[in-house]
Amino acid sequence: MANTIKIKRNTTDNAAPTTSEIAKGEIGFTEGTKKLFYRMNDDTILEIGGEGAFLKSNENDTMDGNLTITGNLTVQGTTTQVDSTTVSVADPLVKYAAGNTGDSVDSGFYSLYNDGADKYAGMVRDASDSGKFILFDGVGAEPTSTVDTTDAGFNKATLKANIEGNLSGNPTITAATIASDLDMNGTSLILDADGDTSITADTDDQIDFAIGGADAIQMTSTVLSPSSDGGNSLGSASLKWNNLYVSGTVDLGSNVTINGATIDGASIGGTTVGTGAFSSLSATGQFTSTVTTGTAPMVIASTTAVTNLNADLLDGQHAPTGTIVGTSDTQTLTNKTLTSPVMTTPQINDAHSSHQFVFAAGNLTSDITVTLPALTANDTFIFADATQTLDNKTIDCGTY
Repeated sequence: MANTIKIKRNTTDNAAPTTSEIAKGEIGFTEGTKKLFYRMNDDTILEIGGEGAFLKSNENDTMDGNLTITGNLTVQGTTTQVDSTTVSVADPLVKYAAGNTGDSVDSGFYSLYNDGADKYAGMVRDASDSGKFILFDGVGAEPTSTVDTTDAGFNKATLKANIEGNLSGNPTITAATIASDLDMNGTSLILDADGDTSITADTDDQIDFAIGGADAIQMTSTVLSPSSDGGNSLGSASLKWNNLYVSGTVDLGSNVTINGATIDGASIGGTTVGTGAFSSLSATGQFTSTVTTGTAPMVIASTTAVTNLNADLLDGQHAPTGTIVGTSDTQTLTNKTLTSPVMTTPQINDAHSSHQFVFAAGNLTSDITVTLPALTANDTFIFADATQTLDNKTIDCGTY
C-alpha cells in the first residue's frame, strides 16, 4: 500500500487555524473556504489563498489580493469585465476594433449613465458614415458593434474645446462668441439661406456687399458707394433716413428731391429740391417749391437781414421802384399821397430848410373838423401875430 501524507485540516466550518492549532512551519487547510494557511516563525498566520489561489481551467474562480503578471496576458473570451475604480495604462495609444479589417463596425468608447433611466454616451467612428466621428448621448440601447443613431434618445452631444484646423461640411454654429480675429482670407461670409447674400474682401482694402448674387455696395477707407454708377438708393419712399450729417461737399446729381433731410455744410447741384431743414446750403441752380397756396414755402426763425434778396411780392404786395420807407428812418418822401393821416407834431421845413414850422395842437373834448375854403387862386394863411393885409374879409361879431 502506498504511503499517504495528510496535512492538518478543518472540515467542519469556515474558521481559520490559530497558533494553538498549527505549529510554526505547519500548513493548515480550511475546506469550507478553500483557503490554505501557513504559520510563520513570528507566529503570524499567513493566508496563502482560497478560491482563486488554486486556479483550475475547468471552473470559475476568484482571486483576492494583488496580482502581478510580468509577461503578456492574453484573454480570448468574448467579455472582459473590469470592476476597478482606477485603471492605469502605460501604453500611450489604446487600440480598439483590432479585428475590424473590413471597416464593418464602429470603433470608439462609450459609458453608462442614469438620469432616471439607463442611457449610454460616448464617441465613436461611424463606419456607415464615411468614418465621421460622433459624440453622442441619450442612447437607450447599449451599443454592440455599432451605435444605433436611429435610437429615439440618440443625441449629438455638446463638445467644449479649443479647435484648430478646418471646419468642413455644413456646420451649424449657434450663439457663437469669437474671442479674437476671424480671418476670412478673402473668402465670402454668407448671410442668407440660399447663399447669394454675402460680405467679401477679396480685393485688398475693399469690402464688397453682395445682395441676390450680385455686388451691390462697396466700401474702402475713403468711400462708401454702390458697385455701379447710379446703382442703389439710400432709403426708399416708405423707409427714409431720419437725419443726414455731412461736413463736406455732397454731389447729388442733376435732379434732386430732398424731403425732411438735415444736411450740414452741403453743396447741392440740382433742379428739384423739396422741403427740408438745412444749416448751410449752397446751390448753383434754382430752388423750386411746389407747395400750394395756404402753406408757407419757407419758414425762417432768424431776424437777421438777408442781403441781395429780391422778391416780387412783400406780404402779398408788389415792392415799390424806389427806396422802401422805414418807420424809424430819417428819409425824404416825394410824390406821396396820405389819406386820413394821424399826426402828433407835424413839422415843415422853412424855405432854407434850416428851421421847421412845428405844429402843436391843444387838447379837445371831441373831434373837431377843420374845413378849408374852396380857393380860386393861391392864398396865404392868416395868423394872429403876423403883420398881414386882409382883403375881401367879413368879420361877423355875432348876434344877440
